[in-house]
Amino acid sequence: MTWVASTKTWNDTSVDNCDVCGNLIINRYWSFTDDDGIVMRACRQDDEELAAWLKDQRKQPGYASFTSIRR
Repeated sequence: MTWVASTKTWNDTSVDNCDVCGNLIINRYWSFTDDDGIVMRACRQDDEELAAWLKDQRKQPGYASFTSIRR
């Protein structure tokens, strides 16, 4: 759990997004490891708590993931 500075060059046109909320990551990101051992990049420190809350909500009955919806 620490702030990490981006190491992109001035002419790098790739885009990095927050793994939690999808916002654009510009010059630094909050790096943390979730309960499953996955390293995540977030645009702000509060997104670590949001990621844990979202993970709990996905475990609740009635949650439908997009992959479970059949057309």
